[in-house]
Amino acid sequence: MKKIISIVGVGLGLTLGGCAQVSTGSLESSIAAASGGDFGTFMTQGHNCADNLYHANLHLNEGKRVSGKFMNSGAKEISEGTAHADKATGECAAAEKALSAYVDAKLAPLEARVARLETFHAEQVIQLDGVFFAFNKSNLNAESQAFLNSLYPNLEAKGFPMMEVAGYTDSVGSYDYNIGLSERRAHSVHDYLVSLGVPDDKLSAKGFGPDNPIASNDTDAGRAQNRRVELHIFK
Repeated sequence: MKKIISIVGVGLGLTLGGCAQVSTGSLESSIAAASGGDFGTFMTQGHNCADNLYHANLHLNEGKRVSGKFMNSGAKEISEGTAHADKATGECAAAEKALSAYVDAKLAPLEARVARLETFHAEQVIQLDGVFFAFNKSNLNAESQAFLNSLYPNLEAKGFPMMEVAGYTDSVGSYDYNIGLSERRAHSVHDYLVSLGVPDDKLSAKGFGPDNPIASNDTDAGRAQNRRVELHIFK
């Protein structure tokens, strides 16, 4: 990833640097406002990096050309070229760092979503059809508690294997909100089962929001099926 970022950073910088005398301030400001400070910093530092590389190349080539005939002029050109190259080193490093931070920030939510989807392969999945929640609520009603009361002896008979309460929602509303709602609902079931006697170290809870639908979210009936709580039993 770092190598790719470095190549991309220098590549974009060189693209900008090809027009080194053209101001990119307004462009960089617009991109920074739209994409966040790290990307704006990358654009600025990338331009500065390319600009210094461009002028380093000019001075060093000129120094090489004239050094045989005009030693002082050649030395001056080489010195200026070296100075630009040194500045470019710092600017390029800053551009790469800013781009890396920008990419990491953009990838973090996606990586978190992947992490939520990664789970053990359950030996058995029990859909808790008797668990219901009021709209936008996560507290268990009496009917749901009665259902879990009836489930508890079956779990006890199994010797309390490793289990996970998985909460799901339909796709209505924002993804992040649905993740939070499903988390709260899963933890409500988890806490109630623990209060009945399920060992806490044998039971976890996770909210998956609208992920892993079992029906279409395009119909009321399908969305109702997707709003569910499951108990995943592992080997």
